[in-house]
Amino acid sequence: MKVMLRPLMKSDAETSVRWRNDPAVWTFTTFSADRTITIEDERAWIERVLADVNSRRFAILADDNYVGNIYLTSIQEGSAEYHIFVGEKTMWGHGVARRASEQIIAYGRDALGLNQLELRVHPQNAAAMKLYSSLGFVRTGQAGDFVCMRLTFEPDFKSVRTHPAFG
Repeated sequence: MKVMLRPLMKSDAETSVRWRNDPAVWTFTTFSADRTITIEDERAWIERVLADVNSRRFAILADDNYVGNIYLTSIQEGSAEYHIFVGEKTMWGHGVARRASEQIIAYGRDALGLNQLELRVHPQNAAAMKLYSSLGFVRTGQAGDFVCMRLTFEPDFKSVRTHPAFG
């Protein structure tokens, strides 16, 4: 399966609004909708986050199908927050998150010159915990119900392949 990233687009709302309203997608995340998200809500959200100069937001494509999102947010002083979700549940467990993560890590390190990435993950999300650890993230603490993890790039860090889409 070919996994690629492309910049998130306002038109992605047509698909992502469905994910926003699926509680299973958000079981282990900090997001919880207190109401049904409309297409207008989703378009406005995408428009707002794309205007944020301190973030880079991408759609995850698996065999050219839009299946999720991956982001680097709060980019400053060589650091960023990493976020990912695969909204298409049929794609869970197929390596999509790993391949997308490898690409965003390489992009952050190589294109943005970042020194580290940080994330928060629910400890009951065993698949995510395993993925993040295998990518080199290490536990740094706890924030409420979430485990804090950090990936620090070493000068000779070579385990992530750079994807040609990021030049």
